[in-house]
Amino acid sequence: MATLKHGTAPRSTKATNASRPSHGISLKLFADLSGLSLRTVSSWASHQKIGIPTLRRVQEIERLLDALATIMESEHIPVWLQTPNELAGNQSPLELLRSGQADRVWRVVFFLESGQPT
Repeated sequence: MATLKHGTAPRSTKATNASRPSHGISLKLFADLSGLSLRTVSSWASHQKIGIPTLRRVQEIERLLDALATIMESEHIPVWLQTPNELAGNQSPLELLRSGQADRVWRVVFFLESGQPT
């Protein structure tokens, strides 16, 4: 994936990893998580150019998936993302992301990473 530096980002970039989306996530679920259309995600997954705002959103979701992969097996990630969670006010992480509440999802991830009881 392209590295973005402040003030030097190109207008569009090409995806470089053929295994996307990763961690057992389907294209449809990745589209739901990112708020992007399935067509856009399919274009990205097939190495077509995508704009910088889209790339940033993709990178945000990739960071989340990578963080989840450090605390659970990859095959559990899609289920976890779609299951209501007590730490998330009985909403699923997917519902929170759709409503623009990524910070709440990251808070749940933090608690899971820390191993602290809630």
